Amino acid sequence: MNYTKNYHLPQWDETDRIMRTDFNQMCAGLEDGMTENAQGAAEAKQNASALDRKVLDRLRRLAYNHYSAVQDMEPVPWQVGVFHQNPAKDGTGVTSAPLLNGVYYAGKNPAGTSLGSGSSYMQEVAQMTLVKNNLAACTTLQTDICVPANAYVNRIGMSGNISGNVPNTSFPVRLTLTNLDTGETEAVRLLDMAQTLGTGSMGNDFYNCFLTFYANQRYRLQMEPLAAVFTGDMRLQSFDNQTPLILAPGALPLSASHTMKVHEESSGGLLVVRGLVHGGTLTASWDGRTVPLHTTRMVQIPDGRMVREMVYCRDETIPAETTFSLRFDAGESGAFLFYDWGAVLL
Repeated sequence: MNYTKNYHLPQWDETDRIMRTDFNQMCAGLEDGMTENAQGAAEAKQNASALDRKVLDRLRRLAYNHYSAVQDMEPVPWQVGVFHQNPAKDGTGVTSAPLLNGVYYAGKNPAGTSLGSGSSYMQEVAQMTLVKNNLAACTTLQTDICVPANAYVNRIGMSGNISGNVPNTSFPVRLTLTNLDTGETEAVRLLDMAQTLGTGSMGNDFYNCFLTFYANQRYRLQMEPLAAVFTGDMRLQSFDNQTPLILAPGALPLSASHTMKVHEESSGGLLVVRGLVHGGTLTASWDGRTVPLHTTRMVQIPDGRMVREMVYCRDETIPAETTFSLRFDAGESGAFLFYDWGAVLL
């Protein structure tokens, strides 16, 4: 009996008997070889798929980093396959929402909702104490706040006593508003609380500070002194007619739409939305189809506010003319603070 050169398969001559052992060994060898080839092909396909996914993930990262680098430029430079819109500066395509303090803010409260005494929503945890020229000995103001409706304030009031101050000396304070129910910080502000008094009692000093509160969410407002320019104490005043809580405006639903035209098809892309959502439903659509949320995180925008950045992905061929849209439906008592949005094509 003869055998093939490379795989030693039997080659019977006319006079050879076909032996069962030889035949079974040949078939078993063929089976093993074909199985090994099939496994190799599957592994190669899997490896290629993993490589494609890795390349796509890296393209996404590059696209996201590029978008992040340009989104806060003034003005945003024109580029192929990129758009960015801050509705406070260009409301084209944005409907049914009022503009408040540089953001679109839309909310809904049950019919007949009203706000009673502001003092009932606040509980002082600790007042701010100050020791001149000894920042380490100073303490942070802490006040817990829970409002039974979607509401906002445009300013806060402070009172207290001071001594040893050089009038109008800069007194920087960091304000943070943390949602105790989610654990997320929703606002960070740097305020200059410089005082005109040298020594005496402060009346109601007012500081512009746009803050939003979502219905029945527990918040902690903190005010941390960043300098020790006088000795004294300061506390947050209750919301009153000079620092009123204002119910969220009820113009709903909020919607936005933008169409982008490029010279050729794209292989995918990212849609990025920044804002705060409480209750209700925020839907992102791309060419009329809902796109899934890919990732999300809290980020600080240039004016110091904290917002949620929501990134949506599309992994398929995208036509040269493509349309993005947003819609927020508040449901029974939802609210949406809409800062900006944009997209980048791959």
